[in-house]
Amino acid sequence: MYRNFTESLIYGNDQIIIKELQVEPEEDLNIFTIHPWKLELEEQNYLNNEREKILKNYPRFNLTGKVINIGPGKFEINKTIIIPRQTTTYIKPGTEFVMYPNISIISFGRVIAEGTVKEPIKVYALNSSQPWHVFALANEDAQNSSFKYVEFSDGYEAFIEGIYFSGMFNAYHTNNVLADHCTFMNARADDALNFKYSNSKIINSKFINNSADAIDFDFMGGEIAGNYFDNNGNDAIDTSGSATLVQNNYIRNSGDKCMSYGENSNTLSINNVLDGCKIGVEAKDLSRPVIKNTVIINNAVGVNVYQKKDFFGPAHPLFENCIFLGNGEDVTFENTFEGNKLETDTSQVTIRNSLIDYEGENNTDHKISIEDIYSNNWGINNHGLIDLSQIPMLQ
Repeated sequence: MYRNFTESLIYGNDQIIIKELQVEPEEDLNIFTIHPWKLELEEQNYLNNEREKILKNYPRFNLTGKVINIGPGKFEINKTIIIPRQTTTYIKPGTEFVMYPNISIISFGRVIAEGTVKEPIKVYALNSSQPWHVFALANEDAQNSSFKYVEFSDGYEAFIEGIYFSGMFNAYHTNNVLADHCTFMNARADDALNFKYSNSKIINSKFINNSADAIDFDFMGGEIAGNYFDNNGNDAIDTSGSATLVQNNYIRNSGDKCMSYGENSNTLSINNVLDGCKIGVEAKDLSRPVIKNTVIINNAVGVNVYQKKDFFGPAHPLFENCIFLGNGEDVTFENTFEGNKLETDTSQVTIRNSLIDYEGENNTDHKISIEDIYSNNWGINNHGLIDLSQIPMLQ
């Protein structure tokens, strides 16, 4: 298998172009995927009587003024809980929510759910064959919510209070939400986790066996770092219109993309391992992600780039100090949405200072292990300092 260390390669129009990428001016586009709207203040105020309803339905909860304390202990949640704005909810270590089918927890106020290694907080279905709906945060009063050592499993999606929540766990129009050392498993919805219009962090967490996307970030800042993804049905990380830092993640066996960047996403992706997905990285629709110090191995396609929607434009990702090995094809330009390349699609891929296999055919017959990367010293340390010791599950 022929390998080479590249100084500068640009793929475009199905050819390798040895020249600098010409950056085309971007249009100021306001046409994006439709996303949930934000509830105005007057629409939220009528929910104020929900505090008393919560106490009536769940007398074991402790309600003092505008503070709700829950746990520890096991609670059967058989009626949807809606927590109004200006309410802070504390969920104690060792608390378990046994969720009945089609039941949700929605908070328009701040939630602090911080378990421990020995006493995690758990949210799971009464019957795994009958999913509950969603755990969601909505609007400004839910900002600064924190979830640590919380395990979510067997949730779905829901349309509640005029908002469509597409994930098992959601945060919309609220900043500084933290999910740290959490687990998201067996979600049945479009997303295990869906965040929109926020600046939040998902760190040190696991996403396993979810039916579709693991993380969907729409118009987001923040950070996705130190997470482990395994056997998710669609994309591991899907961003639209986002400028998120994505680093130190290990992604394997996604049914579609390890990472998908669309709708003018300008993410920075550093020091990730993308292993055994259908597509390692896909960039589309004016997205210009920068991918550095990343291992892209054993995927059917390493990188796919195209313009999906007429009202957007081409994508121009940059790869620097990366390793491409064992992929069926390293770079393709397939329109997986329309099937045919749009006339306005002049997408290009720039690859610099990277270890890349040019042959590309049938390479997935020869799987590359992380141990191979270690033992053959393919860390390109003189250039990119790929540090696999920072990747969870590889330590």
